[in-house]
Order: sequence, then C-alpha cells, then structure tokens
Amino acid sequence: MKARVLYAEDSLHLIEVIAPVIESIIDGELVIVNSGEDAIRTLKAESYDFSCIVSDEMMVNGNGTDILKHINSLNKDIPFIFLTGEPQEILDEFPDFFKQNKHNCFLSKPKEIFKLDEALRFLSKSELEKISNYRGMKLELCLKFDLVPVDLFVKINDEKYLKIYFKNTKIVPEDFEKYKKKNIDELYVEQDEFKGFLDFIIHETISKIEKVPEEGGIGFIDDMLGIQSIIHNHMNKIGLDEKVIGVSKAAVEKTIVNIEKESRLYKIFEKMIKKNEFLYEHSMAVNILSMAILRELEWNSTDTQFKLSLAAFFHDLSLGDEFKADEFKLLEKPKFITSIT
Repeated sequence: MKARVLYAEDSLHLIEVIAPVIESIIDGELVIVNSGEDAIRTLKAESYDFSCIVSDEMMVNGNGTDILKHINSLNKDIPFIFLTGEPQEILDEFPDFFKQNKHNCFLSKPKEIFKLDEALRFLSKSELEKISNYRGMKLELCLKFDLVPVDLFVKINDEKYLKIYFKNTKIVPEDFEKYKKKNIDELYVEQDEFKGFLDFIIHETISKIEKVPEEGGIGFIDDMLGIQSIIHNHMNKIGLDEKVIGVSKAAVEKTIVNIEKESRLYKIFEKMIKKNEFLYEHSMAVNILSMAILRELEWNSTDTQFKLSLAAFFHDLSLGDEFKADEFKLLEKPKFITSIT
C-alpha cells in the first residue's frame, strides 16, 4: 500500500527544498499544508488516512504541537516527525512522545534535514531498492541546481542503471524534458552518495535568502534565523568560504530592507522570541535595535547601516553549540520596544 505523508510548514522557501526530498524518500503521496489549523482540517477531511506527519512547530495559525495534541486526543496512532528550529523542550508536555510510536522523532531544522532519510525509511521505496546500491529521487529536485551535485543514473531495469550525468556537470533542462516525455519521473544516485546529496540540499537552503521578499513584514524572521543557523554551523565546522561571504552579504542587505519597511518593531520581536534560539535571536536583536537607533537619529548612511548590520550578524559566531544561555533570555513581553517606531 502506498504511503501518504502530511507535511506542515509555513516557509515556502523550505517547502521548495524539503518537499522534493521527502518525495524522493517515500513511496507514495505527499500532502503539503501551511499551518497547524490547515493540517487538522486536512486530517479530518481525509479521515486521518496518513502514514506519517512531518511538521514544523512555530507556524501562523496553529503550531505543530497543536497537531500532535489533536491526534493524541483522538488516540490516532500516526507517526509524528518534528522538523523544526525549536528546542526539544517543546516535547516536555508530551513525556511519552517517543514511546507512543516507534517512528516518532525530533529533527532540528536545518542541520538535521539529512536525517529525514533515516526517519522516513519505514515509508521508503520497495524492498528491492532498500538493498540496492541506488536511491531514487524526484526529477524536479535535480532541476533546482545549476550543477549536478552527484552522479545521476537512469534505471534500465532492477539490476542495471545507466549514468547520464557526471558530478559537477551543468544541468540541461531540455534533457529532463525528454525524460519526462518517456514517463521517467525519477533519477537515481548511488546509495553512498545519498547522505552527501541531502547535505548539499542543506547548504543550498542558504541560497534561498536571495529570494526573501522585500515588501516588509515579519515573515522574513524565520528565513533569517534559519540562514543564520546554517552559516553559524558552517563557519564553526568548515570555516569561511566565498559562498558564505556572498550569502551573508545578501542576508544583511535583505535584513536592512525588511527592517526599514517594518515600523512595528514590537511585532518583529514578538515573532522572534518564540523561537528560543538564543544565539540567533541575540544577533537579530542587536541588528534590529541598531537599525532602529539609526532610524531614530535619521542617520541614513548606507555604509553605516551595512557595517552595523554585518557586525550584528557575525558577532556571536565564535560561540559553539556547547554554549548554553538559559540565563540569557529575551524578555517574555518586550514592552520597551513598543515606543520605538
């Protein structure tokens, strides 16, 4: 029987990357919703006919924990996978979470995206593919990149795979159109390369910052905190490279534009402090307040704005994952921000 997975996520940038990854792992259908309320409505409408739920926590109009509470209240035994930037403490009110279903798990977004492969293994392709040296992935996923991150194969039969793209060669969209016309909707990577491929996906999410909208509003906070998390981990584990420098510059420019267009700084802080990610929250807080002070002083120097924002963005990068900041929390209700407009 084909699997059906419900995926709840409110960041369109993450959906664009993660949804094809899930589709490449599971053998079945992926249904995407953008909030906890939408997820609950969909569950009811579909008579709870889902093999698994993958969900973010903090979303507009209902969180992931709201979905979990709903299915628990009805004693529905549906595997639940959190893929979120929130701390695991959100599970404190669900002490039996990992016991309720052996497939329940908690993955930190974005650095543990690659673990989806293991978490969703029970819904993966056929038994034959499980013991094969190759893993299938959706054709559309490959079209997201300019260069092929791994060798790509087309399946001839259960025992024969033909290499059609070499690693780091340029994608030719016309080739993929030919495969579609032949009803080929999946390409294959070698089993040993699959984790590396998912790691590549994680780093590609950095580039999504270039698509963050500039119309103002508080939606950019999720993207910025996610990008900052990835850059922080990349810098600590790999070091500074040209890609990180370029993306950091783009992130700072987008942050400045969005903060300038959003006068309700209290709303930005209200959105941000729910994330419980001190390092990234703190950097964003310094960034926001720096821009607010410049705005109040009518100090409109582009160079000054950029330097202050960049300094805020990077000033905590020397701190590693072992840093604990339980005693340093942003105010529960930052009323002092309301006077800054």
